[in-house]
Formats: sequence, structure tokens, C-alpha cells
Amino acid sequence: MKILKKLFIFLVSFIVGIYLLFILAPVIVSPILNAKSDMITSAIKEATGFEVKISGITLVTSWNFSAGVKAKEIELSLPKSDKAFFYAKDTGVKLSLIPILKKRIQLDSLFSESVFADIIVKKDGTLELLDYLPEQKHKPKESFDLPWGIKLSNNLPSIYVNNYRIAVIDRRTDRSYFMEGEDFKVTNFVLDKRVKFSTKGKIVFDGTTISNYDLKI
Repeated sequence: MKILKKLFIFLVSFIVGIYLLFILAPVIVSPILNAKSDMITSAIKEATGFEVKISGITLVTSWNFSAGVKAKEIELSLPKSDKAFFYAKDTGVKLSLIPILKKRIQLDSLFSESVFADIIVKKDGTLELLDYLPEQKHKPKESFDLPWGIKLSNNLPSIYVNNYRIAVIDRRTDRSYFMEGEDFKVTNFVLDKRVKFSTKGKIVFDGTTISNYDLKI
């Protein structure tokens, strides 16, 4: 009995130690990630063609064994433009770790305190930001397989955005409209099965509020 008791205490202590190490990992890893921010921004710039500014990159972990990265601020701007067309504050993504044991990749959540975007429509009706996206040198494959038999999970990430404002500026008419709201949530999202969605806000066209909304689906 004493051996079983000691073994039980050892296992519990080991599990608690691993869990505490997991929760405290950001203290060690975050400075390393932040030091690599220039490399991360260069990779994003090369992939998108946009000017990129990212600050305060940290590792985040949660009680449910999910881990990911978070940035204090993210700014995207078009080349030769001083104004960012996309700005996000306290934004991140987390990956569920337990499904990896079953060879499945499952994103746990996407989250942001604030998201703001200005989308410009040119006089020819196309989006201005498309002019700066790099051309694809190779035709993308219709499907791809992950290594080691890993598959993507049908459980899609929950999305949480506290505040958002998405504006469209039409150069053809010199008018703009935007959607502004709060508490944007997408939860319980299983592909081809179910999803829960809620948000509230307003739609403004050329300075006039044309609709208020409080949606729950």
C-alpha cells in the first residue's frame, strides 16, 4: 500500500509540475518570440506585399491545454502609404494541443480586443489592396495532405472580437460606409453541422446610420 501511495503522489506531483510548467512557459518563451519579431514581419511582408508592423509578440497558454501567440499591436499598410488600412490590438490565435495526440490539427480560438479595417474600392471597381499582393508563381494544388497522417479537425476555432469597425471607401462616388460593432462571437463551430454567432452594432452609409443590429444565430 505504501508503494502505491508513493507512486500515486509521484504521478500527481509530476502531472501538476508539467501543468505548471505549461502555464508558466510564456514567461520564458515570450522574450524569445519578441526578439524574432523582425523575422516574422519580414515573412508576412514577403507573403502579402504589405508593410507590416507587429509589436509585443508573446506566447499564450490556457487551462484547457491550448497554446498560441498574441501580438499587442498589428498594423498593415500599403507601400508608400503612411496610414494603415488594417489595425488590430491584443490579437492572437491558439491551437488545441490534446487533438494532436490523435493526429488532428485543431485551432482553439482567434481573438482580438479591437479590429479596424479600411477597404478602398478604386474607380475601376477593384480593391486597391489587390494591386500589391504578390503573383503566384505556381498554380495552387486543389488539395494537399499533411505529413505523418495528420488531418485537419472539423471543429473550427471560436472567434472573439470585442470591438470592430470595417469601412469601405468607394473612389467611384467618393462615399464611404462602415459596419461598427462589439461582442463579435462565433462559437461551437463544427463544419457542416452547427455554429453559434452573435454581435451587435450599426451600419453607417455616408454619415447616416441606416441600420442597427443585434444578432444571435
